[in-house]
Amino acid sequence: MQEFSGIFRKMRLVSVVLAGGLVLLYGVIYLRLPTRVPVHMTGLGKIDGYGPKQTIFLLPVTNLIFALSWPVQLQKLQAYSFPGLRRVLIWLSGLLFLVLCLGTVYFSVIYLSLASR
Repeated sequence: MQEFSGIFRKMRLVSVVLAGGLVLLYGVIYLRLPTRVPVHMTGLGKIDGYGPKQTIFLLPVTNLIFALSWPVQLQKLQAYSFPGLRRVLIWLSGLLFLVLCLGTVYFSVIYLSLASR
């Protein structure tokens, strides 16, 4: 686990700063958004679901919670006695977080374009 500590410390710092920044950004653009905003898309990028504008905070807040709880998750993984399994779980959790971040950034672009109209 020691071989990952420096990498994950930096990744956690970056992820907390980015997720926190997105929460602040969404707070700034919130008042400029229409009452209904896109909340779901197909794999081809076509919007197929709308919801109240309060739902824009779900992704960045989820990212922030995930980023803040990452060290706790990694500490729990140290209890496993299978180093190969631990390494796979660590990288899978990182991949999950990356997917969450990419989705948040994608929707951020949409929300920013809606707010600038």
